[in-house]
Amino acid sequence: MKLSDSICGFPLLLLAMTTFFVCLPGEGENEDNTVVEFDRNWTRYQIIDIHAHIGQFAGFDLSEATLLENLRTRGIARALVSNIDCAALPGVTRNLDEFEANKRTMQLVKAHPDLLRGLLWVRPTEGKIHVAKRFLELKLGGKGKSQPIFVGMKFHPEMNNFTADDTSVDPFLALCDEQHIPAVFHCGDGKRSAPQAIYRAARKHPHVPVVLYHMGFNTDHREAIECVESSIKNGDANLFLETSQCDADSVLQAIRSVGSSRVLFGTDASYFGKEHYARYDELIQALKKNLSEADFKNIVHDNALKLFAI
Repeated sequence: MKLSDSICGFPLLLLAMTTFFVCLPGEGENEDNTVVEFDRNWTRYQIIDIHAHIGQFAGFDLSEATLLENLRTRGIARALVSNIDCAALPGVTRNLDEFEANKRTMQLVKAHPDLLRGLLWVRPTEGKIHVAKRFLELKLGGKGKSQPIFVGMKFHPEMNNFTADDTSVDPFLALCDEQHIPAVFHCGDGKRSAPQAIYRAARKHPHVPVVLYHMGFNTDHREAIECVESSIKNGDANLFLETSQCDADSVLQAIRSVGSSRVLFGTDASYFGKEHYARYDELIQALKKNLSEADFKNIVHDNALKLFAI
């Protein structure tokens, strides 16, 4: 594409500006087909991204430098980060143990307390509950000396070869309950990470907030939404949905189904590399267009602030 090309009649060079005008099919136009204003910098929204990574994953740029650049360029208020080096994918990830992987997360959070908090990546089948306890006791020190470094626990059933409702998960969810922190699960289309499997685990620990990342990765998201609906109706679990790699229509449907207090903004940063957050421009625009100010704030900031006590 040449620099002389344009979108909606505006040169592509305008994309370098902090605020620009853009036309997107359907969502990007008002009813009278006028162009809508859109922010490239999100500072004023005080967005908390509850799904970010560091580490090495073959074929993707999850470097710390890229993550930090993305956060600062787009004005993200804070991101919750876990280390994908703890995933057990031979030839793809580093497959570090819980201590080494989470130690690096700890170091990065302490170096950037203004931007980051940690999510403790656990490998339940190895049963190292004592390692998890040690990390959860850590505090930032300095001005934030009473604030924990790790504000939640990360489970990835697919990448660490366990089923979400396996009995090995229970001691870790019990620790979440004891520490009053949420658990976040990769939620996908496989048996191990299916929404129903996570729901079954959550029912055994009904006081623990459990977040379904991706609302069901590589699915139409209906099962994940229905699980959260059922948990609300039955009062038997404390489930939430998260938006990473979800289309805007599905996110809006989720909000209509379970309410804005049960959906949190997350992006799987920096899955899309150096322009990661550009992939979420359409979602932010759709949320701004279709939600009240209070509901928008719930999704991108308030829910995370309350749930993770940050």
